[in-house]
Amino acid sequence: MNRFMKFVPMALAGCLLYACSSVNYTTTRFKLYPPTPEGTKVKVYKQFEKTPKNVDVIGKVEYEGASGSCTIADMESVFKEQARELGGEAVRIVFVREPDGSNPCYRGSADVIRTSEHSIMVAYKDSLKAEEQKIIEEEQKREADKLVAKDPVLVAIVETMGNDVAQSQETQYLTNVLREEAVKILRADLNYTIMTRENILAVLPADKSLEDGEGDNLIETGRNISAQYIGQAKVSTFGDEITISVEMYSTADGKLLTSFNAKKSGLDLLEKEIREKAPAMFEDIMKKEMSKKQ
Repeated sequence: MNRFMKFVPMALAGCLLYACSSVNYTTTRFKLYPPTPEGTKVKVYKQFEKTPKNVDVIGKVEYEGASGSCTIADMESVFKEQARELGGEAVRIVFVREPDGSNPCYRGSADVIRTSEHSIMVAYKDSLKAEEQKIIEEEQKREADKLVAKDPVLVAIVETMGNDVAQSQETQYLTNVLREEAVKILRADLNYTIMTRENILAVLPADKSLEDGEGDNLIETGRNISAQYIGQAKVSTFGDEITISVEMYSTADGKLLTSFNAKKSGLDLLEKEIREKAPAMFEDIMKKEMSKKQ
C-alpha cells in the first residue's frame, strides 16, 4: 500500500469503542503509519495553542457529535482514539463549534500529527551542534582563564633612546609601536596594564628622570613606579646600518627577561622588525606570570 495515500476517507463509525451510530465522525488518512500502541498518551493541543515546529500532519478527524454525552471531553476522546489508529502522536484542534439551538453537541475538527523523521534528525543534529558549541566555549574559557595573570601586572615601556641617530619624533614613534604590540599580547582583560609616558611620569619620584633609565638605573626606575616589568629600545649604528636593541627586565629580581636585536638600512625598516619580534618578547612575560599560578 502506498505510504503517502492522499485524502482517503475512512468514515469510521466507532462501533468497537462506542455504540453503533451513537457517534458521528469522519477520519481521513494522509500518510500511512502503523497504529500507535494502546495506552500510549496522545497529547491534545487546544485551538490556538502553540504546537511544535516541523511536524507531519498525517490525518484529520471531523467530529459531528453523538447521541447521549457529547461534551468537549467526549470530542477530544474521539480525536485521541482516532489519532492512535492513524499512528499519530498528538492532535491539534483546528475548529470548535459550541452547542447551539440546532445541535446540543460540541462539534469540531483536529489534525493528527507526529514528529517527522526528518525533524527528529534536524533536532538531533541541532542538539549535537549546541552541545559541541558549549564544549568549545567551555574549553575556550578554560584556556582564557589560564592566560589571566594571578595579580595585576604593570609593564612599562619607556622612551626609546636615539643616541643621536634618530630624532625625538622618530624615537617616540618606535616607542608607540612597541606599546601597541604590547597591548595586543598583554591585554587589559588578562590583568595587564601597559604604562604610557604619562602614566610613568605621574608616579615617578620628583627627583628621578626617565633619561636616567639605562641598565641598573632602568630597573630602579621600574621599581620606583611599581612596574613588574620595564623595557626600552635603543637605536644605534653598526657600520652603515641602523640597529635597534630592545630589552625587557623583571624588576623583582633585576634580571634581563628577554630581548631582541635587529639592523636595517633605514629607520623606517625598523618598524617591521619590531612588529615581527616584539610579540614573542611580551609572550615571555605572560609565560613568566602563568608560571606563578602553577
